[in-house]
Amino acid sequence: MLRDVGRVMQIPYGLVDRLCKLVPNNPANPVTLKQAIEGEPTLRQLRDDDPTVARLIDIAMKLEGLYRHASTHAAGVVIGDRLWRSWCRSIAIRAPTCRSPSST
Repeated sequence: MLRDVGRVMQIPYGLVDRLCKLVPNNPANPVTLKQAIEGEPTLRQLRDDDPTVARLIDIAMKLEGLYRHASTHAAGVVIGDRLWRSWCRSIAIRAPTCRSPSST
């Protein structure tokens, strides 16, 4: 979660990477950010010394455990400042008409 929040906050990758390497990564026994801060003095010191790091960790802790993706199907939302038809081509595909056995 730290990497995602760091990217959104536009924090330099090197700093975010350094923080992430201080959080143990064991899929068999995941560690929460709270546990990582309690167990890693360097991470705690970076948080205490830098308000940006403190905000990053605070936001990541609030988001920790939430799903990163809301669905498993192919879909998307396009957000723009003008009609999408002015810059994106699309093709309309009609589904085949279904006929009931009695109509043949």
